[in-house]
Amino acid sequence: MWNGKGENGLSIFFPSPFLGDDDSLLDTPDFGRLAAWRSIAARWLGRESEALDEEGAGFRKSGH
Repeated sequence: MWNGKGENGLSIFFPSPFLGDDDSLLDTPDFGRLAAWRSIAARWLGRESEALDEEGAGFRKSGH
């Protein structure tokens, strides 16, 4: 999908492991929410899952 200037006009957002379906912060990250990203990245980018995908602390500082 392109706009009149030839620029990409489509963005795809994947579920965040740190946000629930209602966009509220989850108390515990749900890394299963990365399944769509992992599938697409493996198929189209040749990128396998890596530990970095699950090392984020999210939007909260640990201990809070």
